[in-house]
Amino acid sequence: MVGTIGAIAGKYVWWIDGALGIGVSALIVYAAYDIAKTAFNALMGENASPDFSERIKKIAGEASPELKDIHHIHMHRYGDHLEITLHARLNENTKILDAHNFSTKLEQELRKELNADTTVHIEPEK
Repeated sequence: MVGTIGAIAGKYVWWIDGALGIGVSALIVYAAYDIAKTAFNALMGENASPDFSERIKKIAGEASPELKDIHHIHMHRYGDHLEITLHARLNENTKILDAHNFSTKLEQELRKELNADTTVHIEPEK
């Protein structure tokens, strides 16, 4: 289509072929940027949807009554493989072994329920 316009208008406007070439180049650069951005977001981590976040919070709440908050939930997609990273706040007096057991249990529950490998970062409640 652009080539046809350039061929017809080029007979009357000498610079149209160059201008249309720049326009097509800009469209190609934009498409490449959009494709790369989508791919990089999936690899680098994207925010979980509100529904997915609520589902994770429900599973986490059932995993431990000491849990105060789940936040900073990110999803990483590698093909059909899903990994989740999240931060969990526990009571500041929680023992290290209890925090470790909580994170292990939560990782196992999320693997079972969502088929996702999970990394849980423990934080004390402030």
